Amino acid sequence: MIRKIRNIAILLLFALIGIQYYMMHHHYVPSQLKRVYITIPNLPDEFDGLTIGHLSDIHCGNFKDERELKEGIELLMRQAPDVVFITGDIIERYVEEMQRYAHLLSKIKAKEGVFCTLGNHEYGPTHLHKARDAKHIEEIKAVEQSLKWELLLNENRILKRGDKQIAIIGVENYSTGLSPSYGDLTKASKGTEQASVRLLLSHDPSHWEAEVTQASLPVDLTCSGHTHGSRIKITRGNGNPIHIYRQYDGLYQKGKSYIYVNTGFGNSKRFGRRFRKREVTVIVLQKKDRTS
Repeated sequence: MIRKIRNIAILLLFALIGIQYYMMHHHYVPSQLKRVYITIPNLPDEFDGLTIGHLSDIHCGNFKDERELKEGIELLMRQAPDVVFITGDIIERYVEEMQRYAHLLSKIKAKEGVFCTLGNHEYGPTHLHKARDAKHIEEIKAVEQSLKWELLLNENRILKRGDKQIAIIGVENYSTGLSPSYGDLTKASKGTEQASVRLLLSHDPSHWEAEVTQASLPVDLTCSGHTHGSRIKITRGNGNPIHIYRQYDGLYQKGKSYIYVNTGFGNSKRFGRRFRKREVTVIVLQKKDRTS
């Protein structure tokens, strides 16, 4: 009986792997727009209603149909966001992937800037590729500069409207698991002391509870990705192969701090998309709750 159950379980596992492989490599996956309202009482009136377009985990190298990337970008641009955040894993393995799709990526624009940071796939190492050298990272930076994106690597930019300001902070990849961890929130936040609100781009959501919610300079909203909507991640390598995310899909709050975890726009060969649509998010910041 035990042997029969085991054989059935193995068959089901292979069936699931086969279905997921098909979904990743052959199925046209449409884009889905999510609109999220976040109330921040200390938000200056001048920034009330600020819209943030959020993309994450594009994984350019895994697109089988250019139309899917084009469709998602056009969907985001129709929302005319004030700013755009791109929270890492733009590539799957190589910088050439970005170069191949630069004609589409260059269409991602916003009135007050496109801000991005890097994820674990830009840095390595994973079982997919070797650790990146400095030259590879510089090549990625060069492409993003040509796209007129602001790459924030443990640094920040200040947005001003009148005499009010909010800070946009970006950290390098910070991980509590096996991914490379170079994030330095203290360094990245330096100079934001006078900002009324701080918005953080950090690829891996485990950073939020590990450090962000205890930061000396409070962060009002963290935007992340990385999980592809899966709470459990299985990783080959040394140490604990199973990593469980407490924040893995959508909006979470702890005290006055929020995190939004985007489930991703592109496929990942590592753990698929779990049959989800490609996520395009618009976050609306509001001083008072006007959604009810």
